Amino acid sequence: MKKLQQKNLIIQKNDSIGPKSFVKKDQYLNTTTQNVIKEKSIGYIQTANHNLKKQAIQTRLAAGKKVAFLDLGINPYGCDRKIIKYFNSLKDEVFHCYFEDDMKELQETIGNLHQVPDNHIVFSSGLEHMLQMLTSCFLNPDDTVISFDPSFFLFTDYSRLKGAQCVRIPLQETDNFFWTESIFTLYQQALIEQKPKMIFLANPNNPTGHYIALDELEKIIQAAYLHNAIIVIDEAFGEYTDGDKVLESASRFSGVYPNLIVLRTLSKAIGLADIRMGYAIMQSEWVSAISLHRANFPFSRINYKLARYALESGILFPFLAKVRRTLDGNRKFLYENLERIKNVKYIPTRCSIIMIRHLSFTAASLMALLAEYGIWVASIPGKNGAAENYIRVTIGTKEDLKYFIAVLKRL
Repeated sequence: MKKLQQKNLIIQKNDSIGPKSFVKKDQYLNTTTQNVIKEKSIGYIQTANHNLKKQAIQTRLAAGKKVAFLDLGINPYGCDRKIIKYFNSLKDEVFHCYFEDDMKELQETIGNLHQVPDNHIVFSSGLEHMLQMLTSCFLNPDDTVISFDPSFFLFTDYSRLKGAQCVRIPLQETDNFFWTESIFTLYQQALIEQKPKMIFLANPNNPTGHYIALDELEKIIQAAYLHNAIIVIDEAFGEYTDGDKVLESASRFSGVYPNLIVLRTLSKAIGLADIRMGYAIMQSEWVSAISLHRANFPFSRINYKLARYALESGILFPFLAKVRRTLDGNRKFLYENLERIKNVKYIPTRCSIIMIRHLSFTAASLMALLAEYGIWVASIPGKNGAAENYIRVTIGTKEDLKYFIAVLKRL
C-alpha cells in the first residue's frame, strides 16, 4: 500500500507545556495539571467567554430584548412533560443520604433497549465524564489516538491531557465533510502507519451532523478490530437517526467486535441535559476497569429515578418520534430560508445541529455579530478550514429560527 503522506493528516504531538517561566512557576504541579491549565487558558473552552456570555444575556433580558440559545445542541423543547410531572411527585425523597445503588435496574432497561447484556453497561455524569474516564483508563503517554476533523473537540483534548499523540483525518469541504471512500482509505492507511491505541468517531458527527449508515460503520469498526485498536462510537445525537421502534445503534455489533465502545446520553434528544446521565456499552471486563476511574457517588437519587422513568415508562419511543417529526419540519424551514439568503451556505445534517457559513465573514466575526443580537452559536473546533469559516447552529424552535434568519438577512 502506498505510504500515507503526512500532509494528509493533522498530527498533534504532546509538545512541551509552554514557556519555561510557566513551568517553573508551577513546578509543583504534575504534567497533567499543567496541561489542563494550558488547555483552559488557550483552548476551545475559556471561562472568560462564559462570563461574558452570562453578562450579555442578563443585560439583554433586563432590556426586554430577544435572546436565542443555539449553541449547545440540546432539545429546545425539553423533555417529555410526563417526566416533569413525575419529578414533582418526588417531593418526599430524602436528600441527606448518599445515593448507594448499583443501578442494576437501569442497566437492565438499557440492556433491553440495545439488546446487550446488562453487565456490559457503565454510567457516567454525562458523556464528557465518560470520555475523561475512557482516556484515563486506556491511554498511556505517547499512545496514538485517531479522530476526524472536524469532530467533537474533547476526543483530542482529553487524549492530549493523558500524553497521547492525536492524529486527525480531515474531512473535506468539497464533500460536505461527509464520510467517503477516500476518507475510508486514509483511515485504513492511518491504522497501518500510526498504529493507534484508540479511535474516536461521532455518529452522527458533531459538528457536521453527518450520519454513517450501519453497514458502512461496521467496516470502520472491523478495520479497527483487525489492527487491534479500540474504537469509540459517540452516539450523543443518535436518537435523531433511530427508527420509531428500534435503535439504529452501533451497539448491535458489540457482541461481534470486543474492541467496540458505544456511547449514548440523555442530554440531547431526550431533553435531560441537566441530570448529567450518560452511558457506555463495552465488554464486561472493561466495565470493571472503567468504574475504577469514577467517583464513589457520581449520581443523585433524583437523577437516577428520572433517568429510569424516562427510559422505562413507555414514553421514550413515542416522545422521540415526535421530536424527530418536529425537527424535520424545523430543519426544512431553515433550509428553505437559508437558500434565499445571499452568500450563505449550509451543510445538510441528519440531526439537531447544522454547520453554516457566511461568505462575507469569518466564523469568529459572524459569531460576534450574532452575539450583538443575542444569538449564541458554537464555533467549530479543529485545524481544518471549517474552523475558520463555519459556525455550528442548533436547530431550535421555529420562533428562534425566524429570529436567526431575520438577523442573517440584516448582515
